[in-house]
Amino acid sequence: MRKPTNHLTILFDRKKQVKKDGDAAVEVRITINRQCKYITLKRCTAKEWKTYQKSDELKEKLNVYKGIIDGMALIGEELTLDNFCKRVGVVAPKKESQRAKAQLNVLFWDFIEKQMKKENLKEGTIKRKQVVIRSLIEYGKLKKFSDLTPINIRFYDDWLHNGTRDDISIHSYHKVVKQYCRVAFEHGYIKENPYNICHFSSGRCKERRPLTEEELVKMREAKLTGGMARIRDLFIFSAYTGLAYSDTQNFDYKTMCEQCGDMMYIDGSRVKNGNNYYTPILPPAMDVLRRYNYELPKISNQKANQYLHLIEKLLEFNKPLTTHVARHSFATLSLTHNIPIEKLARMMGHNDIATTQIYGKILKKNITDLGRNLADSLK
Repeated sequence: MRKPTNHLTILFDRKKQVKKDGDAAVEVRITINRQCKYITLKRCTAKEWKTYQKSDELKEKLNVYKGIIDGMALIGEELTLDNFCKRVGVVAPKKESQRAKAQLNVLFWDFIEKQMKKENLKEGTIKRKQVVIRSLIEYGKLKKFSDLTPINIRFYDDWLHNGTRDDISIHSYHKVVKQYCRVAFEHGYIKENPYNICHFSSGRCKERRPLTEEELVKMREAKLTGGMARIRDLFIFSAYTGLAYSDTQNFDYKTMCEQCGDMMYIDGSRVKNGNNYYTPILPPAMDVLRRYNYELPKISNQKANQYLHLIEKLLEFNKPLTTHVARHSFATLSLTHNIPIEKLARMMGHNDIATTQIYGKILKKNITDLGRNLADSLK
């Protein structure tokens, strides 16, 4: 039998209202034996919250609630949420509110879409979550809140492992579903988040294979026409600026570029997450801009990858080409030419250099050079 849980948790802006209204509720969530009650303490702005969360006033209010729980245990009173609410003088939540009943017929993926509209999401994040929603619809067995059980989540994981997705992608699917299971639990639509019981491995990243500097030159000099030429040029632009493919499609030379010395630099923000980046336009990338009168071609990522696979075979590259390989090639090229990883993180729009290190593959050429130096220095 599980040990009863009794928790006091302070929450600010639980309903995501601060951006819309300017202020939001500070609430204490009382959780007793898997039932919870939210008690609003006050409303404040985000700036006021930073001060209030460290205040003696908040500590005193929490101590009152803790004292009530301790006192009930001391006198032997049954510790239930109903009894606690009577002591505090607030209305206890009904075991099954009208709101909860109304939600019983709501489809889980409709619930996710409704919650997404309340969040300030970037376009790239919306697209990724919509992919997960489509997978839920296709799977069809996580329809309602009553379906959100540990065993059904495990069946969903089995279904995802159908050979079309790698472990990293599947882990990303679970992150989204887990997030909205937690929201459903906080709203009282499910008794427990199934992901508290189900745990899945994040998997291992496949080793990325960027193009070498020699391969990039071969690609630049290849005689290509039509769509293949345009996609090659977009790839080269990305490989010599570090922009992700979605950022090349959002690129505007007039508003995003500035000159420093004899070079132009891009000062922009990522489509994916809004992170700022500041990166040089290296000469091969500037050649691409001049070729298209400073307006890059527009084409879908899927179509671009189809062309890149053709280019990969035509140029006899023994590695898969995708639009993301260009960004990885830029990172590797920069590190090979001794750009500090902290500077590279700024150029690529990473908040954490740990993300940049994923891209930082040292080329075999560096190893062979080091090996020769080591051999020459041995006695």
